[in-house]
Amino acid sequence: IGGRSGSGKSTIVRDLQSKLEAYATRPLVISTDDYHRGTTWLVNHNGGEPWTKWDDAIVYDLETMRGDIEQLVEGRPIQSRSFDWTTAEPRYEGPIAAQPIIIIEGIYANSPVISLPENLHYEMTTGFATCVGRRLLRDLRERPEFADPEKSLHYMLNEAEPAYRNQLRMTR
Repeated sequence: IGGRSGSGKSTIVRDLQSKLEAYATRPLVISTDDYHRGTTWLVNHNGGEPWTKWDDAIVYDLETMRGDIEQLVEGRPIQSRSFDWTTAEPRYEGPIAAQPIIIIEGIYANSPVISLPENLHYEMTTGFATCVGRRLLRDLRERPEFADPEKSLHYMLNEAEPAYRNQLRMTR
């Protein structure tokens, strides 16, 4: 399930998860955010300069994600990963067991890098203005350190939206 930041991906995933659980099936949910490389890696990749293009494909380690998805499809566990928004670095936790249903969500969830032949794809087509409003509200509630509406809007218009449109072209 792919889409812009603020498109409703997480909401639809929670709804889908709930519906599947009603049939005694607990899907495994993996987000492309879980494969965020982190500030340290990105600054090193950028020759020691601060990183500013947070929505570019290089931000996410999609090759490792594909390897993990392949392992899960083969029934093997993988190491749990998540992104710590406070430290801006990846976190590694214990193993996660394979499940019969895997839901992948994120801006790059439909990337050809992680796509397997048996995947079903869905793109959230929520309009840009709605996504901007949702993203600003989420930042105000959940990540106040990013909650400068003027800077956020500038970033979304000049960085996030062009990166999103570029990845859409690559998936078609």
